[in-house]
Amino acid sequence: MVRRLLRLPVAVLTVLVQLVALTGCVHEFPVESETEAFCLKLVFDTDMTIWEHTYKDHTLTEVGLGETYDNMLSRGEMRYTVRVYSSEGLSRAGGDVVQEFVCTENVAQGYDREIMIELPQGDYTVAVWADLTERQGLTPFYDASDFSGIFLQDDHVGNTDFRDAFRGSGEVSLKGKVTESAPDTLTVEMQRPLAKIELITDDVSEFIVKEIARAEARARAEALARGETETSKSSDDPTTQSRVDISNYRVEFRYVGYMPYSFNFFADKPKDSKVGVLFDSSLDRLSENEASLGFDYVFVNGSQSYVTVQMAVFDNEGTQLSLTDQIMVPTLRNRHTVLRGMFLMQNASGGVSIDNKYAGDWNLYI
Repeated sequence: MVRRLLRLPVAVLTVLVQLVALTGCVHEFPVESETEAFCLKLVFDTDMTIWEHTYKDHTLTEVGLGETYDNMLSRGEMRYTVRVYSSEGLSRAGGDVVQEFVCTENVAQGYDREIMIELPQGDYTVAVWADLTERQGLTPFYDASDFSGIFLQDDHVGNTDFRDAFRGSGEVSLKGKVTESAPDTLTVEMQRPLAKIELITDDVSEFIVKEIARAEARARAEALARGETETSKSSDDPTTQSRVDISNYRVEFRYVGYMPYSFNFFADKPKDSKVGVLFDSSLDRLSENEASLGFDYVFVNGSQSYVTVQMAVFDNEGTQLSLTDQIMVPTLRNRHTVLRGMFLMQNASGGVSIDNKYAGDWNLYI
């Protein structure tokens, strides 16, 4: 019997060897990988605690803490911006970005997410910024292109919980594990670098009576000008009061002096402030005698701080009807500062008057 020698090209032999290694040897002879995968697990703390205060006779008084509630939204989109930095040389100004990516997810199932990341061996800091939009395709409220200065972009928008945002970071050390090992998990707690402030007026009934009296006086003046003598119904008449729709009044929510508008992720505190910040709001009726004048989110550091605000109320013809004092509102992370007072009946003298049609520079003299 003659045996024949089968000659194969070198390339074919190489492929056969690789196939044998893949099918029969991978579990017996594990090899170190040049990269290592790990699971980034984002866990959000969305709780917020009401912090009650009152304002009376030009004096702010702390009442105490109210309920803690979950401020998580059930609709909208969350943008997750993940940047991986080499731990070596990372400072408050930032560092070398090894890998970055942005993904957007619907929040109907919550904010928590798990993301797989694969990196070469080394020591890394993983930094994550997460913010919200009402629906896909909208421009986010925050420009997060540079984590050393995340800032509010475009015109200031208040009265929306889509201004909420979160930040978190963690350290991971990758040493090149064997290929069959399960990936490690890096859990990052996402915290809110913001406080929420809200002013609630508790003199709605008095304001309505005042507005009816003003309307009656105007009607009488117009009637006299026409030579008529009839007067309108009394302001005590319930049918007259029901015709006053407080949602038709415009509220101007003003920041007096500086308002923090940017945030340094690495220093974990506000970076820069602006002056002349304001936004339009409206009266949101909460009960027979209470209405919210508006709310907003403010960057804060890890300790108690404050912002100074002032509210002006206008009718639908642009007439200013009331102006509050300049009030220093306390702020603290994850606190919803609620300030109650008779704001509709205030008519402060002096203060800061801001023309929202003015397009030039604001100068603050100290």
